[in-house]
Amino acid sequence: MNRLEFLKEIKKSLVETVQYACAPIMEDKIEKWNHSLDVLSQLQWWHVANRVSETNKIEEKYIDRQTIILVHDNKKLYAYDGFCPSCKKLLTIVQIDSTCKCMYCEKEYSLASHEKNGLQEFPLKKAEDGYYVGLRKRKSV
Repeated sequence: MNRLEFLKEIKKSLVETVQYACAPIMEDKIEKWNHSLDVLSQLQWWHVANRVSETNKIEEKYIDRQTIILVHDNKKLYAYDGFCPSCKKLLTIVQIDSTCKCMYCEKEYSLASHEKNGLQEFPLKKAEDGYYVGLRKRKSV
C-alpha cells in the first residue's frame, strides 16, 4: 500500500467514525426539529393505516370530525380532504372510476391522477406502527 492509498483509507475511516458517533445525536436533533415544526404548524398526527394495500383501493375515514379520503395506489398512500373545494359539501366516492363527485355542485375529481386534482392533500408520515395523517388542530369550542 502506497502513501496515497493509506491516506485515503485513513480519511474514509475517519469519516465513517464521525458519522457513527454523530448519528444518534443528529437523529435526536431531527426528531426535536420535527416536533417543533408540528407545534408551529399546529399539526396533530392521527393513525390512518397499518400498511399500504397491495391492491389499489380508496377508503374513507372520519377523524376529528373531518372526512379523509385515503387512496392506496401502487404501494403509495395519499390522503385528501373529503369535502368539495368549491362548495364545501361532502364528496361521494365512485370506486369503479377512482373518482369522487360532489352531488351538490356536480364537480368530479380524479383520484387516479395525484398531481393537480384540485383536492386538498394532507401530509402523511410513516412510523413503525403504520401511517399517520397530519391534520390542523381544531380549536376547543
